[in-house]
Amino acid sequence: MIGSAVDITERQRMEADMAKASKLESLGVLAGGFAHDFNNLLTAILSNLYLAKLAIPGHDEPLKLLSDAEQACFASQQLTQQLLTFARGGSPVKTLLDLGRALEGWVQFPLRGSNVRPVCIIPEGLWCVEADEGQMRQVISNLVINAQQAMPEGGRLTVVCENLTMPNLDPAVPRRDTDYVRIALTDEGPGIPEEHLPKIFDPFYTTKAKGSGLGLTTSYRVIQKHGGHLTVQSPPGGGATFLVYLPASRALPVKADTSTPPVAAGTGRLLVMDDEASIRGLTQAVLARLGYEVDCAENGQTAVAAYRQAFRDGRPYDGVILDLTVRGGMGGKEALLELRAIDPNARVIVASGYANDPIIADFAAYGFNGRIVKPFRLEDLRQAALLLTAAQVQ
Repeated sequence: MIGSAVDITERQRMEADMAKASKLESLGVLAGGFAHDFNNLLTAILSNLYLAKLAIPGHDEPLKLLSDAEQACFASQQLTQQLLTFARGGSPVKTLLDLGRALEGWVQFPLRGSNVRPVCIIPEGLWCVEADEGQMRQVISNLVINAQQAMPEGGRLTVVCENLTMPNLDPAVPRRDTDYVRIALTDEGPGIPEEHLPKIFDPFYTTKAKGSGLGLTTSYRVIQKHGGHLTVQSPPGGGATFLVYLPASRALPVKADTSTPPVAAGTGRLLVMDDEASIRGLTQAVLARLGYEVDCAENGQTAVAAYRQAFRDGRPYDGVILDLTVRGGMGGKEALLELRAIDPNARVIVASGYANDPIIADFAAYGFNGRIVKPFRLEDLRQAALLLTAAQVQ
């Protein structure tokens, strides 16, 4: 007998990866459109809440109710963010983040009303990290929920943070040229069988009846985007420990000055471009209440024409807020180029409901002076207006 054999393992793996990539691409298109529309709706709701809060100063009970509604809106935004991060990837919008301040609240929030008790051990002097706060909150929430589901009868979730210098790093950490902050989350569940460990971060892989298979994959992808590493250990005898490694920053966080009085009403002329009529009207109303003269445009072409006319009339706008994505018209990226052709010194901020868009993550590289992400807070809008009118104020 003469026979031959061909090992098709690698081909099968490639075919599976291609099928998985096709699913994720479709999921990304769906998630992107959903997030854009949902964030526009939240922006309209929040703008009305801001206007209501400005209209009833000094009334503690109504203000508290409106503030609670505002927080609920931002919590709702997280419903789209997990799917969007997983499906579309995208660059994190990094800021200097003090994990020591934020982590305990992130751990406790998903466990409210549950029978799982969190124990957080966060040392003094924990280093900061350069990270996207929303994405980091999402990662911790995913890991906490995973631990909660592993302990249906209750138990303790122990979260330990520590600074790690290069000689003390886990061999699995890919980068060896930087210090890290490590977050270890240990549950008291039954543990993860050894045969499941290699697949634990695969998309749609889950052993739980209520699981979607997205949470751990999303977390893994986010940590990778931050230059870090996520791994799991589950020794025989029960319990699992998820280890998050993030590159450390020795910079010191800037503490918010809670004694600072509210910013005085601004002055200046602003142009707001957005394809949603409700967003245009409400943004105009909020900025007008803050003291600004505001005109609106529905797309990039109209915004460019308005800016050109104002420039010719000798009454140029002090700044422009451009929506990044306009359906069926010129968006913010293209409009910026035409505005700069009219006025090289034009001050322009990009606005978008796609928090993961590379233009939002690195706005300066695309020529913008700043960014504002929908749904935006009142203070975000106020700071954006101040940035645009800074030259006029000086």
